[in-house]
Amino acid sequence: MSWRDKLQPASFRGVAFNVSGSDLNAGRRTARHDYPQRDLPYVEDMGRKAREYQIDGHIVGPDYMTGRDALIEACEQAGPGELVHPYHGRVNVVCVAISVRESSADGGMCTITMAFTEAGEVSYPTSLAKTQQATDAAAESALATAKASFLDRVSIPGLPAFVAEGFNSVGASALSAAQSSLPSLGPLAEFQTGLTAMQAAVSGQAADVSGFSDGIAGLVNIDADGVSASFSELVNLADFGSDMQSVPTTTSSRQHQAANQAAQIAYVRQVSAIAAARTTASIDSDSYEEAIAMLATIADLLDELAEAADDDLYRELQTLRAAVVSDLSTRAADLSRVLSHTPQSTMPALAVAWSLYGNIDNADDIVDRNAVRHPGFVPGGEALQILSEVS
Repeated sequence: MSWRDKLQPASFRGVAFNVSGSDLNAGRRTARHDYPQRDLPYVEDMGRKAREYQIDGHIVGPDYMTGRDALIEACEQAGPGELVHPYHGRVNVVCVAISVRESSADGGMCTITMAFTEAGEVSYPTSLAKTQQATDAAAESALATAKASFLDRVSIPGLPAFVAEGFNSVGASALSAAQSSLPSLGPLAEFQTGLTAMQAAVSGQAADVSGFSDGIAGLVNIDADGVSASFSELVNLADFGSDMQSVPTTTSSRQHQAANQAAQIAYVRQVSAIAAARTTASIDSDSYEEAIAMLATIADLLDELAEAADDDLYRELQTLRAAVVSDLSTRAADLSRVLSHTPQSTMPALAVAWSLYGNIDNADDIVDRNAVRHPGFVPGGEALQILSEVS
C-alpha cells in the first residue's frame, strides 16, 4: 500500500477541510543539570513531550464561508476533540490557535493555519475504586435483605404434603435453570459441590427452605480461581419462572402453595439480579456504548424487581441501583466511543487499523466487532463500527 492510499480526509470535530501541509513537533521533556567543575551535564528524562500539530489548509467552494465558520466554531469549543490528520490518523487534541486568511484576489476560498496539542488525561486521584466498592457493599446488603424477605414469605409447617412437594418442585426447576444458565461455572468444583448440596435440599419429602435460599444464593455468587458467572448469564437467570405454570388458588392450602411459588421465583430473580449488579463493578467495558447498555439493562431489571418487593428490600434494591449507576457512569465517561467508518476498498484489518490509529493494536477489535469473516479481507464500501481511539 503506497503512502497516498493511507491518506485520510482531514477534519476536526467532524468539520472537513483540505490540507496543503503540516508540521509535527514531538520528542522528550528533559531537565538539564549542570554541575561545577564537570564538563558534561546530566539530562533528566521527564517523559514524552505532548505532540503538537500545525496544519496549513484551505476551504474552497462557493459556500466556503459555511465551512470556514463551522471550523472556527469547532476550534473555539472547550475541551478536546478528534482530529483526523491525513498523515497521522485519528488523534485526540485541543485546538490552541486558528488563523484564517481571505483576499479578493483569491475569491471563493480561505487559507487556514491551525495549531493543535495532544490532549492528555486528568492525573488527579479519582474515586473509581470507591464507586466499585460501593456497588459491592450495596449488593452484599441487598442479598441479606432478600434472604430475610424470602424466609418471611414462605409457609410450610402445618400444611398438606403437596405444599412441600410443590416447594421442592420449584426448587428443582431453579436448580436446573441455574445449571443451564451458568455454563461458565460448570467446570468449577465449587459449583458442582453447590449443585449437589442444593439437589439434596430439594429432593427430600420435607421442604428445606433455608437449604434452598442458601443454595441458590451460593450458586450465583461463586467466584473461584478468578472465574465467576458472567453478567449476561446472570441476567438470563433473572428471567426464571416467566414460563412456569401458576398454581390454582382454589383452597387455602393451594393459596399458600401459590404464595410459596411466587416467593421462590422472586427470590431466584432477585439474587440473580443482585449478583449481576455486583459483577458490573469488575467489568472493564471496551466502549462507552457497551457500558451504558449494561447500565440500562441492570437498572431496568432492578427497578422491575423493586416494584414487587417489600419496603426493606425495595430500599436495598434502589440503593444498589444508585451505586451501579454512579460506578458505571463514572467509569464510562473516559471510555472510547463507537464510531462509523467506511473503508474505500477491501483491505486487511491490519491496514485498516494502521490507517485509523497509526498502529495495529485494534486490528483484532475491528474484526471481532464487525464479525469480519477473514481478517485479510475487510470489505470496502461497508460501514464498520470502530472505537474512537485505541483502548
